[in-house]
Amino acid sequence: MRPKVLRSIPFIGNSGFTLIEVLVALAVGSVALLSLYGVLMSVLGAGERTGGSLDRDLEAGMFLERLSAEVNSAYFTPEEPRTIFSGKIRGGAPLLEFTSYSAGPRSSSAPSTDLAGISYRAEHGQGGLVIYRETWNPFIGERFGSGALSGIRDFELSYNNGAAWSNAWEASLEEKLPLAVRARVVLRDGREFTALSRTMIR
Repeated sequence: MRPKVLRSIPFIGNSGFTLIEVLVALAVGSVALLSLYGVLMSVLGAGERTGGSLDRDLEAGMFLERLSAEVNSAYFTPEEPRTIFSGKIRGGAPLLEFTSYSAGPRSSSAPSTDLAGISYRAEHGQGGLVIYRETWNPFIGERFGSGALSGIRDFELSYNNGAAWSNAWEASLEEKLPLAVRARVVLRDGREFTALSRTMIR
């Protein structure tokens, strides 16, 4: 009988991770996650800033578009004392008051008319200039106002007589409307928006 040969069985050691290896892996993973978090926050912050800038651009554009449309339909005649066009500087900021053939407040006690009084005035506040818009019926004078644009750095209005620009216009003295009105808005971040409007009704 042949003797049995014992085969050696290779030793299989513990294949797990040591505590140091686990701690090193956690440290590397934490650094990677922190880097990704920083990138994500930067992207989100840039998106919010861009969204805020777009909102301000839209507000300024809509404000200038409305002002231009109303100036386009401005109406003044010396024969009608209820019609006005007066642009001046008051308290270091522009004030424009005029009558215009545009939608305005109505009253059953006043004559039916599309003629509306409109004013734009700028006032200094804590967050910058605030532009207010008011409308009224020239036959009764009751005013309705609201904020049109807020938190801006600068607001300018200038008036053209056909040869030069000035920062004031009084139709009762000139006996006519200016040929054009230029409005300039500067936001707090320095971006500028300008609109040029011609007075169309003669």
